[in-house]
Amino acid sequence: MAIRLTLKNLGDIGEGIGKPSYSRSDLSAGILHIGVGNFHRAHQSWYLHELFELGLDHDWELLERVFDLLMWLNVRRSFRRTA
Repeated sequence: MAIRLTLKNLGDIGEGIGKPSYSRSDLSAGILHIGVGNFHRAHQSWYLHELFELGLDHDWELLERVFDLLMWLNVRRSFRRTA
């Protein structure tokens, strides 16, 4: 049975699976992502994770906002009007 990945059950995940060595409560906001670029955000998150694993730059946590969805909907709506 699949385990849903959440902060609550992070300790229940199998031994062979990598887990963050840092606590998210030690991070502070440094980046606010408000665009629709999920590809960029995913890669940026990975590189930030690597820095956090080294104990560096804990003041660069990536924040995401619902604004992403609203912006995507507006772009989609605008495209329909002009297409």
